[in-house]
Amino acid sequence: GVESVGQIDPYAEAEVIALAARSLEQLSPKYVLALSDVSFVGSLLDQMGLSAPVRGKVLGLVARKNVPGLCVLAERGEQADGLRELVELYAPLKEGIGRVGRLAKSNAAWESLRQLSLTAGLLESFGLEERVRLDFSLVNSMDYYNGVIFQGFLPGLHTPVLSGGRYDNLPRKMGKQVGAIGFALSMGLLEE
Repeated sequence: GVESVGQIDPYAEAEVIALAARSLEQLSPKYVLALSDVSFVGSLLDQMGLSAPVRGKVLGLVARKNVPGLCVLAERGEQADGLRELVELYAPLKEGIGRVGRLAKSNAAWESLRQLSLTAGLLESFGLEERVRLDFSLVNSMDYYNGVIFQGFLPGLHTPVLSGGRYDNLPRKMGKQVGAIGFALSMGLLEE
């Protein structure tokens, strides 16, 4: 794996994601790198004003892409529609960002999308737009990750062989005011 700790701007973020993609490409040219942004998902849930227990249930349903369950939990139709769109989205990065823009109703959500758009543009300039997909059902460890997260998939394997993302909160818990992003390849899965 790799870790980058310090000043993390959109270029540094895109560079680590590109290294993850290139690592997968060495294993199979048919890899897919699924990418999400937990700060955007968190901002959308903040907009909805859900209680902590309901929020936890919603995140579980999002992670399982359980649209019927989300519709039952959502208190208003507009919330269900937005969540359904978010969960059903699986698209090329820039296209997906354009499609979810209408869901952003807060400054925090817009800022998350702006940052994600900058990263997407850089990934496109690196020639990676064909293999990176936006998938907001990646919401794992929202207490650990605070921004972009990603998982890498290879043909013939049903679980991700690579995972990573932004984890600025960890250095902050240690008293360091720096950004952090990284990823790891699961060598055990690759051996299988």
